[in-house]
Amino acid sequence: TDSTAAERVTFNKTVNARSVTLDGVVFDPAGTLTGGSRPQAASLLEQLQRLNGMKDQLAEEKHKLQKLDGDFAKTRESSREYQKLKEALDIKSHEAELLAARLQQCEHSRMIEEIEAAREQVIQSREALKAAAQKEADADAKAKQIESAMSKSSGRSQKDEMKVIHEKMVTTKASLGDATKSIKQHDEKIEQAELELEQLKKEQNELLEKIRECESEIKKLQKELHAMEHGKGGVAEKRAAYEAAQERLQKKQESVLSTDERIAGLLQEKDDRTQASIEREQKLKKLQNKVKRFHKDKE
Repeated sequence: TDSTAAERVTFNKTVNARSVTLDGVVFDPAGTLTGGSRPQAASLLEQLQRLNGMKDQLAEEKHKLQKLDGDFAKTRESSREYQKLKEALDIKSHEAELLAARLQQCEHSRMIEEIEAAREQVIQSREALKAAAQKEADADAKAKQIESAMSKSSGRSQKDEMKVIHEKMVTTKASLGDATKSIKQHDEKIEQAELELEQLKKEQNELLEKIRECESEIKKLQKELHAMEHGKGGVAEKRAAYEAAQERLQKKQESVLSTDERIAGLLQEKDDRTQASIEREQKLKKLQNKVKRFHKDKE
């Protein structure tokens, strides 16, 4: 081998010169041995330096990722807040729809129609009452006229006429009483209807106010949601930055792992070469001892 040849040359009495193998192993006539593989050692050192640099970059990327992870944690909190706002928006929108439907079903128009009908009935009843009162007055005047005539004469025909007038007066008074009662009932109905209408108007105004409040809150929630979705530093932007950082870190870790594997292989090769060098050195020492003994025996 290359080492054997170098060893023979070095300790040949004729040559007796220092020699170096291709692997960098140095044989010296003085009895010293230097293990070689310098080019390999230099390559290993470069690999280690490169690995340290990559580890520094990896540490920096991890630090950035930790910071982004903190930001993303805040983003997740913002996402939960976003979901709450969205749910609140949905609730308010549904509430506004219910209020609008309730407003449409309000009996406000029907109550107005009923009140107008009751007022018309009161007007008719009052006209009937007025007519009945006029009839009563006419009948009363006629009765007085007949009574005056009867005081002067006791004719049969006048008595009969007086009876008829009296019966008409009774009927007229009954009609008058019915008309008065009807007017009173309609007045009470109108008063009740107007109270109900007033309450309905109040409820309607309250509904309208609630609808306006809902619409205002819906606009506010929509504005907040839009800001969270599309604003600077929003949920989407932070999520994208976090995912990009994770991807960069993964690539760095893969690169470091690959370099670690290459360095491990180089270290193993170095150990193998070092062991081989030790074995050669031991062999060299044995040869040197043989040479010494040879010279000693020769002397």
